Amino acid sequence: MTTSKKSAPPVIRKGGKAAALLGAAATLLQFVTPEMIERLTLWLKQMNLSQRFIDLMEKLSKLPQQATPLERIQLQCDAVEELIESRATELSDDAPITQWRDELNKIRRGIELISKASVSDRKKIKKLQQRSKKLLDSVFNAAIN
Repeated sequence: MTTSKKSAPPVIRKGGKAAALLGAAATLLQFVTPEMIERLTLWLKQMNLSQRFIDLMEKLSKLPQQATPLERIQLQCDAVEELIESRATELSDDAPITQWRDELNKIRRGIELISKASVSDRKKIKKLQQRSKKLLDSVFNAAIN
């Protein structure tokens, strides 16, 4: 004699994954306090980074939830460019500055193509987000070390 289990019906939520991600982002945003941003700014000043870079990082951390991913990517690109320009002489001799600039140009061309497209491609935007974050992390680590 076999007993069959009835499986529970799938839970369908209004909005699906996008709503869950948006809710998670809204929850996390509550934890970024003005004091945290102020401490970040102070730390960046202590690292002797340019005021323009500090302003860009503040703007990036205060970017409203309604901002498009392309706006965030553009700010990251501006921050990378500022770091390269302001710290190029202080970076180590083996720093891949040319490669960083090439990657920066590729990301900016990607932003242009996506913004001109009639339909936005989430996969391409996601890849650009990953590339711009990786580039910013790489340049920032080289600048502070």
